[in-house]
Amino acid sequence: MGTKQEMLAHPFMQGLSPELQAELVDCSREAFFTKDRLIFRDGDPVDQFFLIQEGILSIELYLPHKSDHSIQTLHGGEMLGWSWMIPPFRWTFDVRALEDSRAFAVDARCFRGKCEVNHEFGYQLQTRIGQVMAMRMKALRLQLLDVYTHE
Repeated sequence: MGTKQEMLAHPFMQGLSPELQAELVDCSREAFFTKDRLIFRDGDPVDQFFLIQEGILSIELYLPHKSDHSIQTLHGGEMLGWSWMIPPFRWTFDVRALEDSRAFAVDARCFRGKCEVNHEFGYQLQTRIGQVMAMRMKALRLQLLDVYTHE
């Protein structure tokens, strides 16, 4: 069972204010994903984001005539999900567990409400998630270059 200390030790939590850390813990629960489970699909409503503790998750993009194409794998210590911050609050990729995995799921509605009350929380989180978005966009760009190079 995941503990508050485990969540606080997650790399995503490092450098956030103690108040923001406490609010994130308050809105979270532990989540488990079995190998090969499709966790969500592109277009599904976003109601949470994840701080991965252990396991491997694959971010996938559907390519016609090629089925799903993994554009990035995420491991323990990484964060999954930013679409919860941006209307219309829909996932933009499919995600599948490549092995049994464990994460902390942060309830997006709970946390958006806390950000409405305290804009500093939203700013801290948006800055942190902006870094994650930039890394994911770079990975997608590299994957697309690889796809088109090998056609």
